[in-house]
Amino acid sequence: MHQLRNSIAYLSRSTPYFRGKRHLGNVISHLLTNFNNNQECISKVKMRDGTSMRLDVRSRTEQWSYWTGAYDNDIISRLSNCLKEKCIVFDVGANIGFYSVPLGRTYKH
Repeated sequence: MHQLRNSIAYLSRSTPYFRGKRHLGNVISHLLTNFNNNQECISKVKMRDGTSMRLDVRSRTEQWSYWTGAYDNDIISRLSNCLKEKCIVFDVGANIGFYSVPLGRTYKH
């Protein structure tokens, strides 16, 4: 069933944002996920910016990105515009890397 959830989430990530998208996704997650099985809850997701993340549908922080494919894109874009080549960035308390992964991808050498 989680494979069906992943397919629906893939389609969700490729459609424009609409109000209630995450809520609808959470309802689908609860119907199609065994939350006691780690393998069903953690999925590799291609984000809208091209980065890949492993997201856990049980995490409130990660649910939004699982269904939309985005996380603070405006902030990440502003940070990216402030950085120069070969700069060093410390992402303290990075959780799973929502900021550091796209910034690192931008300035990969």
